[in-house]
Amino acid sequence: MNNKKLENKYVATSMAREDQAVFDFLVTLKKGMTYEWLEAGAGLGRFAFLVKNESPKNLKANIVCLEINKKLVDHLEKTGLQTINESVQRMSFNDETFDLVHASHLIEHFSYPTIIDVLDELFRVTKKNGYVIIRSPLMYSGFWNDIDHVRPYPPKCILQYFDHAQQQRGGQSKIRLIHSWLRQEAITLNSPNWPGFLSWPINWLLKSLWIATGYPRDRANGYVAVFQKI
Repeated sequence: MNNKKLENKYVATSMAREDQAVFDFLVTLKKGMTYEWLEAGAGLGRFAFLVKNESPKNLKANIVCLEINKKLVDHLEKTGLQTINESVQRMSFNDETFDLVHASHLIEHFSYPTIIDVLDELFRVTKKNGYVIIRSPLMYSGFWNDIDHVRPYPPKCILQYFDHAQQQRGGQSKIRLIHSWLRQEAITLNSPNWPGFLSWPINWLLKSLWIATGYPRDRANGYVAVFQKI
């Protein structure tokens, strides 16, 4: 396998394992129900399609996509996904509309205090005892490679906003963390002291082992967190 094919498989494997962390939670939900699902910041609709077409057999979902980019909205509508062209900061949905809200790689694009408006909105539109699933990066060497990344918000930071009195503003909902998963990708050799002819085969081997076994793993660089509105 050449380096490009390996890198593509590595990225795809990482995304699939992150997706699986969400599906592992979804299989625990009550069977026989139809869930109202909001895909917040839907992008190209990749995960919305997975839920629609490949989700666990027990999960039936009416999916609504929310996307601020009009070109992406046009794409989503052409694929048949119900889509609303709005900002997550101010959604037109009524309070407690959705059983499940999924926000994947969304919150890291907002600064304070905008982020607290976003979090309040995500939970405002979630039904009592419903769930907000947040997927987001933690701080790591590649965090700033996306020009619109602002800062990471780990799960503890989100919990503190909704439960800590000594802040500029407190959260508008009561929540709890019920499930979390850390994304740990392959250890790679990045030292400039190693010549390329040595680091390339070592990193190729490390990534190949990680794809096959999940090891050796580096420190966490992202997470999936499931919060329940109580």
